[in-house]
Amino acid sequence: MNFISPIAGFGLYEINLYPYVTWIFYGVLLLLSPYLLRQNRRLFTLFLVSLAFESALIINAGFFIRPSYSIGLVLVLKTVMRLGLKFPARYGALLTLFVLTGIAGIFLNLDLIGASTSGESRATFLRPIIQLGQLTTMIFIAVSVFTQLSQKRYFRHTVRVLHFVSVGVALYAIWEIAAIYFNLPYLNLDSMRQSYWYIGFGTPLGYVFRPHGTFIEPIELNNFQFLGIASSLAYRVLYDKRGWRYWSLLFLQLAVLVESFSRSTLVTVAVFLPIFFLFYPRVVRSALGFFVNRSMRLAVVALAVFMIIYGFRATPEGLKQVNPVAQVLYGRIVSAQRHAAFGFSPYGRADASTEIEPLRDQGKLGFGVGIGNDANWRGGVGGTASLYSQIIIHAGLIGLMIFLVFLGSLLYGLFRNYLRRSNDIVFRKVCWIFFVGLLAMLTQRLAFSGLFTDTYLWVAFAMCIYLGQKKQYENWD
Repeated sequence: MNFISPIAGFGLYEINLYPYVTWIFYGVLLLLSPYLLRQNRRLFTLFLVSLAFESALIINAGFFIRPSYSIGLVLVLKTVMRLGLKFPARYGALLTLFVLTGIAGIFLNLDLIGASTSGESRATFLRPIIQLGQLTTMIFIAVSVFTQLSQKRYFRHTVRVLHFVSVGVALYAIWEIAAIYFNLPYLNLDSMRQSYWYIGFGTPLGYVFRPHGTFIEPIELNNFQFLGIASSLAYRVLYDKRGWRYWSLLFLQLAVLVESFSRSTLVTVAVFLPIFFLFYPRVVRSALGFFVNRSMRLAVVALAVFMIIYGFRATPEGLKQVNPVAQVLYGRIVSAQRHAAFGFSPYGRADASTEIEPLRDQGKLGFGVGIGNDANWRGGVGGTASLYSQIIIHAGLIGLMIFLVFLGSLLYGLFRNYLRRSNDIVFRKVCWIFFVGLLAMLTQRLAFSGLFTDTYLWVAFAMCIYLGQKKQYENWD
């Protein structure tokens, strides 16, 4: 057990279990593979659990091999052999066109492959092959999940598993914060560089840490939690869960969103939470149960008014006298200009406009530079500012339009079922929960990418496509 102090004034007892736990995990997985493959439900459950390990238990092979990749590929093979792949034709056609657009971009920019790079081994002719394989894998995983949901009727089971996985991730994130602030043992399960371990903000009164759990960054933890919270709300509806145990766990899930101090998360919650309650099916007026009486509603409105007034009246000088957590929380809510005036700033993030302008200047906006060809174009491997700028770089404006039609068709199916005038109020509630949950995930993706890597995003697509295809609440599992 090593004692390290990455930032002055803070120490951390680290129990570095990487890579030992990683190899033990894959060894046990290989050993138990006959047992897992014998029953389809076990394999599907293990795959859903693996969605939480986005940066933990990974193998670096020039690109990151995640548990969800390996288990997802096994799930695809078993689904093909046992059930065959079933997927709505229009969604399959749109995703096929999207991939073909990215491949066309590669052939239109063959001169970039093998060009001078910054020395990154991944910025070669192998990069397009690797990322094309990753995208194809994500699509086939989504198709397999849809097939499992429709053929095996696993939707209720999926919601239940994702609920408990999300709760587990929230508990781990809270422990992570406690370990940092109180010098408790902290389990290191990933191979990320040290700057990713202790993400936070410097303030005039100290340093505020942010949890990221088993994900690369806090923002990705939050994006997964949007799917987890949607599943938890659907879990309440489908299983009729009530009582203090359920509400306390849901509170923990919501607390993780706040304590990450992510600007995109706070804005997303502020926008979609009122929308969620306002248009929730009115046979039951409350989705969470927190607003069942007038006093609670008045308290929430009063808190919102107070935050608005405080936001316009607070000054940098006054803010510097309060504790660092309040500084960061306020600094993430107000505009970037006022935030900079406080004398502290977060780690920088790429600007979408600066990424797209070179494409426009070089006449590559139509098809982009091709899937995986971004490293050869830039001269090195790097991230993108948002999911949508990532699509423009890899597949151009044509690819973005195809992908937006795919998302629009998916959301339309959910919204159509939400509007159905039927007595099946449970089905309408679940459709509305996932409609708002997916919109929240996609809105937050304006601040980061992950199209080729985030398996849980494609699982969310599959779940929403499945809901959009159904007409009523029957035969869920």
